[in-house]
Amino acid sequence: MLINLDTNNIIKVNERQFFEDALMYLRPYQQLINDINSLGLEIADFDEELANKKRSLIDSLRQKGAKFRNNDTSIHINYLSEACLECKKGDRSITYFYSLACNRDCYFCSNKNQENYDYYVHNQRDIISELDQVKNPETLRAVAVTGGEPLLDTEKLFHILSSVDDKCPMAHTRLYTNGDLIDYNILENLQRNNLDEIRFSVKPDENGKLDESKIQKIILAKKYISEVVVEMPVIPGSLSEMKKLLNVLNEYEITGVNLLEFLFPWVSPKEYIKRGFKIKNKPYEIFYSYTYAGGLPISGSEEECLELLLHGLENNYSIGLHYCSLENKLTSQIYSQNSGIKTLPYEILSDKDFFIKSAKVYGKNAKDVKNTFDKCQEGIFYNYDPGLGVIEFNPKDIKRLQQNIEVAISYNIVEQQSNQKVLKEIKLDLTYPNIFEIEKDI
Repeated sequence: MLINLDTNNIIKVNERQFFEDALMYLRPYQQLINDINSLGLEIADFDEELANKKRSLIDSLRQKGAKFRNNDTSIHINYLSEACLECKKGDRSITYFYSLACNRDCYFCSNKNQENYDYYVHNQRDIISELDQVKNPETLRAVAVTGGEPLLDTEKLFHILSSVDDKCPMAHTRLYTNGDLIDYNILENLQRNNLDEIRFSVKPDENGKLDESKIQKIILAKKYISEVVVEMPVIPGSLSEMKKLLNVLNEYEITGVNLLEFLFPWVSPKEYIKRGFKIKNKPYEIFYSYTYAGGLPISGSEEECLELLLHGLENNYSIGLHYCSLENKLTSQIYSQNSGIKTLPYEILSDKDFFIKSAKVYGKNAKDVKNTFDKCQEGIFYNYDPGLGVIEFNPKDIKRLQQNIEVAISYNIVEQQSNQKVLKEIKLDLTYPNIFEIEKDI
């Protein structure tokens, strides 16, 4: 039996039940592909040359001293915002928006993919009341205000920042803005409210250029805010101009730049089609109903982000450069749903990606594995179902098995259903004892 466990790998699976279970989790992925195609967009074909390029870039970044975090989904050199450090788990971090109104209309903006977008363009949330409901706000380490464009209502913004400063004294505070409305008066008020970081969410033009007036506002912000960060998506095909832009930002010694993987937020598909963009092959490592509104990654963006990081290293940049991938943005949801859950002895909460994992062996080998475990003197926890012909056990015990046995790695996430929490299996991966490495794979 053959099964496409990824979007680019056909793998032979011998056990029928393993095949059926794995196929069940692939069907939602196929529906995702159908939904993408229905909009006129395509998923990029697997490109061996592009895959080799990515591997080569990552190897070079490692060798030259780049720092890898969060299962290699976040890579940086020099400075990294405290807020980005907290983003991995998100349990001590909150990001608020009080309005989704904006003075710009970028085709790639994810706000239109936000829940209740139309409502919050014309109405505001009561962030002060929401902050009052946070348990132990003094333990928060990162609080952000975003939009829309928060500077459209500065009176509201300054009131929120003042409240955050009072109620969350340990929190690193940051503001997202496109910078269009920045002036001396606004920067003085932000400084007065002890803002730690201002993040310019800029939109380079089609050639990756940023207008000179925006650069001057970024430079001006340095006089008032201790951390000035530029955050922008890396649009495929803009590499040359992006290098020039980074050279300018490094010359002016801003604090750092966040290089974002370019995404399709399920809106404005014609704009993406017109520009020839395709969805990244295998857009999610693990398919799930993620709440992040950013959308799907565009093919080619990740490799250009990595090239820009390497450019920074090779040119001895003093500023921080951070590649923030889509996968990096998803881990906090997984952690939030799975943390605090008491796992069974044959399960493990992965330090790698925060999924709850177990190992399974199906069919004729399941009983043999049970016999092997029963002979171990220290005792091994497992769950054996002779009717289904499957044994489930802790992945750390895979090393005890014969090398030719097919082992399924089960990925699970906790969901709230009615009044109880339920563990939901969402993916099976195929491995073998001879190629499984506990620290690497779990």
